[in-house]
Amino acid sequence: MSRIELLGLGAAGSSGGLELRVRQRRLAFRPDGRLLLDLRGTGPQNSLIEMVRSARIEVGSMEHQDELDIQTKLARCGKLDYGEHFTEAEIECRAALALAPNNPILLSAVSLS
Repeated sequence: MSRIELLGLGAAGSSGGLELRVRQRRLAFRPDGRLLLDLRGTGPQNSLIEMVRSARIEVGSMEHQDELDIQTKLARCGKLDYGEHFTEAEIECRAALALAPNNPILLSAVSLS
């Protein structure tokens, strides 16, 4: 599971199903403090944060700057959505989508924001 999938699903408000996905799949990145803060800002419960913190990591995964840029935008989208600032949340989700227009997770986040 990539950063984009994790934050996109979190921004879309599907933290319950997200816990199951994290448990079943490996992460394609090492979760850092920034990601955990970004996730917390989207409203998931502490159990998801702990699950991400202790999740299995896929060996040989590489991250790119685009993914980090998308992470920033998705985190803001989720935080704004959680705070019920829906118009601003949609703008951030659409900015993330512009960086990866064919990504189904981002399409879902925009449609639900």
